Amino acid sequence: MKKLYILSILVVLLMSGNCAMASQSTAISQTIDNDVEHVTVCDSLVWHGVVYTESGTYIYDHTLTEPDRPGVDTLYLTVNHSSTGVDEQEVCDAIIWYDQLYDDTASHPTHTLSNAAGCDSVVTLNLTIHQSSETVDMQTACDSLEWDGTTYYSSIEGPMAFYTNAYGCDSIVTLSLTITSCSSAEHIAACDSLVWHGTTYTESGTYLYDHTLTEPDRPGVDTLYLTVNHSSTGVDEQEVCDAIIWYDQLYDDTASHPTHTLSNAAGCDSVVTLNLTIHQSSETVDMQTACDSLEWDGTTYYSSIEGPMAFYTNAYGCDSIVTLSLTITSCSSAEHIAACDSLVWHGTTYTESGTYLYDHTLTEPDRPGVDTLYLTVNHSSTGVDEQEVCDAIIWYDQLYDDTASHPTHTLSNAAGCDSVVTLNLTIHQSSETVDMQTACDSLEWDGTTYYSSIEGPMAFYTNAYGCDSIV
Repeated sequence: MKKLYILSILVVLLMSGNCAMASQSTAISQTIDNDVEHVTVCDSLVWHGVVYTESGTYIYDHTLTEPDRPGVDTLYLTVNHSSTGVDEQEVCDAIIWYDQLYDDTASHPTHTLSNAAGCDSVVTLNLTIHQSSETVDMQTACDSLEWDGTTYYSSIEGPMAFYTNAYGCDSIVTLSLTITSCSSAEHIAACDSLVWHGTTYTESGTYLYDHTLTEPDRPGVDTLYLTVNHSSTGVDEQEVCDAIIWYDQLYDDTASHPTHTLSNAAGCDSVVTLNLTIHQSSETVDMQTACDSLEWDGTTYYSSIEGPMAFYTNAYGCDSIVTLSLTITSCSSAEHIAACDSLVWHGTTYTESGTYLYDHTLTEPDRPGVDTLYLTVNHSSTGVDEQEVCDAIIWYDQLYDDTASHPTHTLSNAAGCDSVVTLNLTIHQSSETVDMQTACDSLEWDGTTYYSSIEGPMAFYTNAYGCDSIV
């Protein structure tokens, strides 16, 4: 009984659908369009709005999105995949990798090649850098010094000895040699301080050093005539627009206080600190909407335009650039709109079909023009699906077993508006009972004779509502 009732509903729906299709077929000439594509891609392909990442054969039925257009497209897709790899490099100081210099172990650059399938093969450089070293060997000797196989008899700067460190990188040692007599006299001018025989001197004066204090076998007293000049500091106050190039470096942050070292008259460091005040230039967009034309910055525009600029100067003398974004409309407009149930137009809700006018001067006195609305209002619809079933029903993919349920489902009516269907459900219950029987010797029950006690044989009947009644 349940199946016959549902079938009758489906027949009615199909008949109404066939009527609609028949009426359309008289007005539309259909053409079957089948398309076959053989495509090879890297990684993925978007086809009819779906992303495919695996090789295979895919089919798209046009009637899913275009009911009036029959036809099936077939895609034979081959997906090749990109690949990745790591180039491990351990070098001294720096490396040139694919025409680019890298000297930072934190760098992990990539380079894209093509693999055998013609897809991207991305190689990442994993770089370990060991540093070469350069040190200065400061030596002071009486009369001569033997160093790296050579004997030097006078002070010298610059001889080099070349070694290799634990990583196989260069280790260069430069000799800075001072040859003195066992007693010496030095006239030195220093900036701020001088370290002489392990002692730091910060004031001008004459100082003596007896070598026998640390080298009992070496006689001699050194004399130092020291002049100490002092370094100086200063502040460079700058007030600029946006940024400044200061000693070949760009600064655009008022929180920066960089320094630069020059030489003062005494030949010592003169450290200058930049104290920077930055005023910002500005760029704004002037959004304008006008009827027919607009006069802006001395020019009249008769059509919509993006980009004309006007240049001004703000209170700090910095640029203030204004860009025009102009929309030119006609003073009046006409719209043909079809809506479901209602439409809000210029702040008013309309629920009936008709022709409506809106005068812009009501809210914008300086803007002439009247807009015209040709409105067609279609209405949503409702309906009730009466169902009488045994135990439960599956209605639009949902199980219902409660007569108190009144679920709804939304479809579209002929006007394209909502059609809300409510389920009115009557449920009759199936039943199960036990027939307790006691008999002498034997009992004939539901066409079978039983000669011994038994539990469980079943007889199947139908109750007054056509539902199962099991005894």
